[in-house]
Amino acid sequence: MIKKCSLAVIGKVSAPASRIQVNVMTHSLAATVNQVRQASFDVETESNVVANTSEELLTRVEQQASMLSETASAMEQLGGTVANNAERAQEVGRDASEAARLAGEGGDLVVKVERTIQDLNARSEEVVSIVSLIDNIAFQTNILALNASVEAARAGEQGRGFAVVAHEVRQLATRSAEASQQISQLIHTNIEQVASSAALTSQADDKTRQAVQAITRVTELVSEISQASTEQTRAVREVAKAVSEMDAVTQQNAQLVRQNAEAGDGLSKRSNQLGDAIAKFDLDDEILLPRARTTQEALKGQLPTGILQLG
Repeated sequence: MIKKCSLAVIGKVSAPASRIQVNVMTHSLAATVNQVRQASFDVETESNVVANTSEELLTRVEQQASMLSETASAMEQLGGTVANNAERAQEVGRDASEAARLAGEGGDLVVKVERTIQDLNARSEEVVSIVSLIDNIAFQTNILALNASVEAARAGEQGRGFAVVAHEVRQLATRSAEASQQISQLIHTNIEQVASSAALTSQADDKTRQAVQAITRVTELVSEISQASTEQTRAVREVAKAVSEMDAVTQQNAQLVRQNAEAGDGLSKRSNQLGDAIAKFDLDDEILLPRARTTQEALKGQLPTGILQLG
């Protein structure tokens, strides 16, 4: 181990050329050691800068990686929510389609009921005509019975029996006329109720058609929402995939930065070790450099000027 390296010229006596060369070599060694010492100091400084920068960059990269991980998790949850919404929208669409189908069937039934009421109204009109005919026949029968009573009265005792029959016929015609009038009133009342039912049925049919149209529109809107949700699900999954890839790249970058930081720390340690090794050289620059210049001058003139002392 070198503890100390110095040279001195004692007196003005001649020295061999070999000792002059040793002085020159010692001077070169001192200059080299100084350069290595300065380079070691510069390397240590730059290593510390690299280490500090790497640590700061590593912290930021780790923060970014954490944020990307949270973003990826949030995107995954959002994708699941959007997918559930799409499924719910499809279910609502199917329910709306089923409701539209049932409403359409209800509308068809209302139309059939309306037609049945119209047929019933037509049959009631026919019954009214028949009752009117019966009433007319009863009226004519009453006239005939009245005429028969007149003829029986003219016939006297011989027409008495015929008069009784004519009276019974006239009473029967009167009851038939009264019954036909009651039937006619009932049928007219029924016709009015049928007409009212037909109007209500027509309104119900209109409302049913409107309901079918509204449900159909809802079905279309739900279908559009379902398609949009499906597209959103696809987009969210693509974004989540991209974020996951970015997260993976960021993790790799963090690993590289961590390796760089470790390399910077290692370089700083090696630089410190080199500085410690160089510090073991104790060079007296105030004595070394002037004497080295004197030695070089002597070497140029090949005139020895002193004695080299190594201790």
